[in-house]
Amino acid sequence: MQAKTTLGKVFETWKRNNNGTDEQLMGLLGATPTQYRELLGEVLTPGGSMKSGDQSGTVESPRPTKQTIDSIAGRRGVSAAGLTSIINSL
Repeated sequence: MQAKTTLGKVFETWKRNNNGTDEQLMGLLGATPTQYRELLGEVLTPGGSMKSGDQSGTVESPRPTKQTIDSIAGRRGVSAAGLTSIINSL
């Protein structure tokens, strides 16, 4: 995932990789069409830092934190587990 992206781009990538549809995504998210449209503009930024293996120092995680995903899901009234699953599948 890029350093900063929208859920709309994430969903497009998921649909392309899984030969999926908006309806399938709405099912995973437990979202209404209105909730789904509202999610498309949500911006995801990478999560916190993590150890980078044998290298010294830390690197930024390319994925949003659980807290970020839970916050978006809670604000939009959709499944945090479904949103996490979609993001982690990329």
